[in-house]
Parts: sequence; C-alpha cells; structure tokens
Amino acid sequence: MNPMDDVPQINTGQPIEEHAVVAGAPPPPTEVKIRTMKSDIAGLAASGGGMPHFENIKVSGLSLEKGIDTPEAVHKNNAIIAILITIIAVAVLGTLAYFAYRILTGGGM
Repeated sequence: MNPMDDVPQINTGQPIEEHAVVAGAPPPPTEVKIRTMKSDIAGLAASGGGMPHFENIKVSGLSLEKGIDTPEAVHKNNAIIAILITIIAVAVLGTLAYFAYRILTGGGM
C-alpha cells in the first residue's frame, strides 16, 4: 500500500505539468545583472561622477584612542576583583570543610 493513497487528490482535469507554474508568479528575468565594485565604478564614471575618494573627518566625542584609566577606576576594579576572589575562596573552603566533616564523622559521601 502506498502512503500517498490516503492523501486527497485535487482533480482539475489538466495534466500535472501545467500545475507546476504558480498562477500569479512573474516569469523569471531573462537577464540577471550582478553588481561588482568594478561595475559600480564604471556606473559612476558613466554618470559623470569620478573615482571615489576618501576624506578623514573628525567627529566630536569619538576617539579611537584607549581611555586612560584614572587611579580611582583602577582601585575600584582591583577592589571588585579582590571581593570576587574572596567569595570564591570562601565557597571552595566551605565545600572542602563540609566533605572533610562528612568523611571524618563516618557519614561518607
């Protein structure tokens, strides 16, 4: 038994080849154009524009230089790192103490 036998079929009286074209869809273009940098430059030259040239401009409030950290910012970052390391160390020591207690009192793992 074919599994497609259970699927309802629509009979329009036309051969299947004619159903392959979707109604309302435009036909594919006969010529496909691909844009490249070369074709863009040629289009600019043909329309009267010259070769593109680049200018360096300065935007206020924008800098490519790395910001210089102030001593206050460095101290704040160091304090945060020290607090995180302390919290992690206390958690590790607490975990080790818990398992050591369990082993020493005969509770096992």
